[in-house]
Amino acid sequence: MIGGTYDILAEEGSTLELQFEYLDESEAAVNITSSSNVIEFLLKKTSTKTSTFLFMIDSAGNQTEGTLEYPDTNTYFGTIIKTGSSVGSFKLTINADTMALLTPGTYFHYLRLKNGSTVTPLCKGRFTVESKVK
Repeated sequence: MIGGTYDILAEEGSTLELQFEYLDESEAAVNITSSSNVIEFLLKKTSTKTSTFLFMIDSAGNQTEGTLEYPDTNTYFGTIIKTGSSVGSFKLTINADTMALLTPGTYFHYLRLKNGSTVTPLCKGRFTVESKVK
């Protein structure tokens, strides 16, 4: 399965909250409520196939720092919570402290579902951070 493309526009220093719903080809919600299903959000500097990333958040509560260029005083980057009225719904939150660490510019994100060694791409795209209005 090929994931979709979804570009994200965020503001430097502001909390980012996005609601997603994972649907199959017939637009029925895919059940992701099992604890063996883990949703991962990775933010990278480049779109190349490398394991180097700025940070990763997953629905199991892991907050993994990659090659974040800033001192790690913040181990809580955000959350992914399986939520909503549908079994396929989840909410991604990146906190304001993490968004303040990102220099305005364009990055690349990957959102995927993992179940053991099976990885299903959900979406990828550009992640643009704009300077906050001062």
